[in-house]
Amino acid sequence: LRLMEVKIGAAARDLTCRRAADRIRAAADIMEACVGYILYRDWFHAHTDTPAQRIRRYIDRHYAEKLSLDELAQAVFMSRSALCQYVRQEMGTTVNRLIEEKRMEVAKEWLSLPGRSIIQAADACGYSDTNYFTRRFKKHTGMTPSAYRETRFSDR
Repeated sequence: LRLMEVKIGAAARDLTCRRAADRIRAAADIMEACVGYILYRDWFHAHTDTPAQRIRRYIDRHYAEKLSLDELAQAVFMSRSALCQYVRQEMGTTVNRLIEEKRMEVAKEWLSLPGRSIIQAADACGYSDTNYFTRRFKKHTGMTPSAYRETRFSDR
């Protein structure tokens, strides 16, 4: 990490150069150092985190995408069946519930912001069908997204 900091520091000083070629090279050096850091961070987490931490991190990063058990299992270095069994036994839930809990957490935050539509909230949480999003939201919270939003704004 220290080497990356040194590279970025040197490259940042080079950004003040007058020649465009020097500035471009400095920007490329900064990008290279950033990529190196990201790769190192991901490698470090993959080798030091518990499976539960890896599962949650993957869901936190990809909840807005169409997630499959196979992709998640591959990302956390487990087979599909081992993943499901681990989540059920060690985390006390299912993979689908973990994903939905994260999506509903984000949906609540999104709906608490003024000027955001329910369609935008659904899309931001990975739901392409607004009606399905509304049904899942109501099942999870006991109220529709519109009613949830009204309670959030009436509290202010």
